[in-house]
Amino acid sequence: MHQQHLFCQNIDMLFRKDEINRDRLLSLAREKCESEDWPWEEPVGIRNGLLSWTVITISGTRGFNVRIVISKRSGEVIKWSFIHR
Repeated sequence: MHQQHLFCQNIDMLFRKDEINRDRLLSLAREKCESEDWPWEEPVGIRNGLLSWTVITISGTRGFNVRIVISKRSGEVIKWSFIHR
């Protein structure tokens, strides 16, 4: 029981206690696009991963997509890229 309790505490440390809503995720991603002078184009998709969310512009197409990864733990943008293909 003691080991299981420690494991659960360590897992809990990976995740935020307050969930970020869709509007906030989109706002963070849009701000990063603007700071990089990248286009923000609809439709936008959000993928819910174990430790992060990934926001992708022009979702469902290949090329000229912006990909922004936001940490679930910190709520901050941790990776970003513009895919030219």
